[in-house]
Amino acid sequence: INPGNSGGPLLDREGRIIGITYQIVSNSGANAGVGFAVPINTAKRIVPALISSGIYQYAFLGISGTSLDLRLAQANNISGNVQGVLLLEIVDDSPAANSGLRGSTEAQEVNGNIYPIGGDIITGIDNITVNGMDDLIALLDENYKPGDTITLDVVRNGNDTFAVNVTLGVRPGTSNS
Repeated sequence: INPGNSGGPLLDREGRIIGITYQIVSNSGANAGVGFAVPINTAKRIVPALISSGIYQYAFLGISGTSLDLRLAQANNISGNVQGVLLLEIVDDSPAANSGLRGSTEAQEVNGNIYPIGGDIITGIDNITVNGMDDLIALLDENYKPGDTITLDVVRNGNDTFAVNVTLGVRPGTSNS
């Protein structure tokens, strides 16, 4: 990305716009390095809101979490091949808190490593499988807006499964107020 080209189109080899360039990281200071671009579908979703109101509001669930891996599953006595997001913390007065979701409350040492235990595990949103934190973030970002009600598939206490409806809020720092 040469100086002055930020904000220009990123094209694929067939000439289709696939992104909007915005930054380069270069150890040499030259125009060689790793370039970054906003994906075009993200731009198509966000730019109209920016033009009409000057802001874009992201959906907010109000959790911090981590992808469930084999060691976390074992520490939490999860049987089978459960994948998802182990909730570590729930933000006070957030949509997640208001729906009754629970974060981890304890930690357990296994083979010298400390693992969070006791939190709910999100395994799906609106019947779409959530394999990890990246899936959860992408689904919320790409498909939902503040005010939308979603249904989360949740595992609690090892193997108790249930669904919970959550009305998404506005991510802090993205509102006019």
